[in-house]
Formats: sequence, C-alpha cells, structure tokens
Amino acid sequence: MRKPLWIWVAVGVFVPLIFQGLWWVLLYFPKIDSAIGLELMYVMIALWPSSIMLLPAGSDANLYLAALLASVAINVVVYLVVGIAVRWIAKQRRSNRSDDLYREG
Repeated sequence: MRKPLWIWVAVGVFVPLIFQGLWWVLLYFPKIDSAIGLELMYVMIALWPSSIMLLPAGSDANLYLAALLASVAINVVVYLVVGIAVRWIAKQRRSNRSDDLYREG
C-alpha cells in the first residue's frame, strides 16, 4: 500500500476515536451536551457512518466494545475505499492532462 492510502487508513481510525472521546467528555458536561449534541451527532454520522452500530449496545460494556471495534474496522474500509477512489480520479486527471499536452505538442 502506498503512503497516501495509509493516511486514509489513519483517518479512518482516528475519526471514530476523536468522536468517541468527544462523547465521553460531553457525558461529564451535560450543559455542553444539550447545546451541541445534535449538531455533533450529524457531523459524526457524516464522518463516521458506521457509528450507528453502537446504538444497540446500550449500557453493555462488552457488547459496546465489540461494536466499537467493528465500527472502527468498517470505517477504515470506508475511508480506504474513498482514498482509492480519490487516487484513481487524480490519476485519471493526470493522464488526461498529459494526453492533451501530447496531442497539442
């Protein structure tokens, strides 16, 4: 795997960890939670779509941990696919530009 794809994998891991940390902080500060909780949830679902898997876990710590690990793994795959698509599109654009330059020259 090339270096840019590792960046996508790292983002796929760290995005869920950052959101999980934010939610743990918001649990200790309920006033903040009521003010930004809904907006944070929308952003979280957009950037960490597999976080929905955590809902059925409820207060069962073992089930929550298993769901969290599975959700992070799925998120890594999603971000990796996005990274591959971005790289492929960039490669296509570069090859189209070089073809155009070749035709003009």
